[in-house]
Amino acid sequence: MHPRFPSPAIAAVVLSAASTFAQTISDVSVPRRYTFESFSVPLPLSVVTGATGINYRGAVVGYYTLPDKTLGFKRDANAVFEFPILGATNMRAAYARGINDSGDMMGYAYDGTKYFGFLLTVQGKYSIIDAAPSLGLPSKAFTYITGLNNLGDFVGYVSCYSSGCDGKTHGFANIAGSFTLVDVVDIDLADVDVTFPQAIAWDGTIVGCYQDQNQRQHGFLRGPKGEFLRFDVAGGDNTCATGVNNEAHTIVGTFHGSDYKDHSFIYDYSADLTPFVADSSNSIQMIRAQTLEFPGVGTTFLSGINAKGVIVGSFIPSEGYTFSFIGTPK
Repeated sequence: MHPRFPSPAIAAVVLSAASTFAQTISDVSVPRRYTFESFSVPLPLSVVTGATGINYRGAVVGYYTLPDKTLGFKRDANAVFEFPILGATNMRAAYARGINDSGDMMGYAYDGTKYFGFLLTVQGKYSIIDAAPSLGLPSKAFTYITGLNNLGDFVGYVSCYSSGCDGKTHGFANIAGSFTLVDVVDIDLADVDVTFPQAIAWDGTIVGCYQDQNQRQHGFLRGPKGEFLRFDVAGGDNTCATGVNNEAHTIVGTFHGSDYKDHSFIYDYSADLTPFVADSSNSIQMIRAQTLEFPGVGTTFLSGINAKGVIVGSFIPSEGYTFSFIGTPK
């Protein structure tokens, strides 16, 4: 179990995050190269396999589709599948979204009425999690858990669009057993209506994305002390950070390129330990990140990274089909 303190690179972010930042963040590291392995859930009727998380041992979780439902899966380091991951026996759909080094899994599931978060421990115990009441939101709101760390902390969001709700999607974190809202404040200091936390590192760093008032999507990093950094991939838009690992000092995610296609990015924030300089413009920062595509495929979605720097995600080889991949650093 790791102590709760940031790595030097994250510490540099956190120390600067209370103020604002320079217009461009440079990633001067040498581009990383990977050996790729693709896979899909071994069912003839499943045409979508979406990997969403990977732990230190190389176990992967995600979801797969059948003609009438979507369910979760686990694939261990020996390529042995465990499925379906249901969240509970009465759930009609389930998405496994994260797995930590202990083997605990979290995600969200649908029971025919609403979405709940779930925890499945390595011992096989299920727990259903409804975050809304703990956040002061109506119980009718939907809960989606999207990531967890080795301490058992987890993140997600609550959608509150039914009658009696405030019409917003609120991000949240559960750290050391306590729920707290994680809502981004935009560059004009206005609250935003949609915040999607996606992953949490063992030091408490949270990454994800949010929508501004023009419905454009931007990435964010929330440091262990609660300071926010908002960013976009240079040359693109609709950035979303989907994975973070402070031991691998890396953020991964997706963005929409100038070619009007979706791409994935890898950003090594250890390239410069002091990349953020105070700036009065309070602008969204641009990162020069490495773009990554599964070989020969134009649409790739990176979703996670472990402490060894092994990445996981999915790609679309042709319309209607989605496969998953593991990328191991060379």
